[in-house]
Amino acid sequence: MSHQRKNNTHAICRRKPAKLKRTLATFNHDELKYLAWNKSPLAAELVRQYLPKRYVQIVLKLLDLSNAAGLFDGEGSITLAKAFRDCGNGFNFRLRVQIPQNCLETLRTFQERVGESGRLGRLKHRDSYTRPIHLLVYDGAHAYNVLKKLRPFLVRKADEADVVFSYFDTAHPGRHFGPGGVPSEIWEIRERCHQALGCLK
Repeated sequence: MSHQRKNNTHAICRRKPAKLKRTLATFNHDELKYLAWNKSPLAAELVRQYLPKRYVQIVLKLLDLSNAAGLFDGEGSITLAKAFRDCGNGFNFRLRVQIPQNCLETLRTFQERVGESGRLGRLKHRDSYTRPIHLLVYDGAHAYNVLKKLRPFLVRKADEADVVFSYFDTAHPGRHFGPGGVPSEIWEIRERCHQALGCLK
């Protein structure tokens, strides 16, 4: 978005709905993302009042995902965790997305907004904890779907998410190669993606 249009959108964010002349139906994609990214207190209200009804739920969902992405950018982590096994190479990689948080309701809200099934539990207490720490974990396909939904709004974790997408596109993590095991060229791709993700931490 150009600097001038960004300033215009910022000014619109600060107007009261009653005085708003321009409807959200005329906003382009970048301007809607800007409204969501800056978490304007008017954003949801503007959507409901001025956007055609057929678009309201779509844009409200985008606002929810943008807020979830902001939390994940700051608190979340993406890993290709080693899953050990008794055959083949002795281990494989499994995608894992997780968020630790001392507010349980925050994690429940995140889970509701992304709409994917995850495991929500409580970490074992340590003397360094002043409050109980909860952990929301997504594995495999659910983790992939979470990243797909959040990717348009990610900043810090954007490159890590792109490595994961490359891993799924080129390393065939869900494919069973039979008794011969994973071909060496595919295994090399998996190793490179694992290393690349580690370098981005």
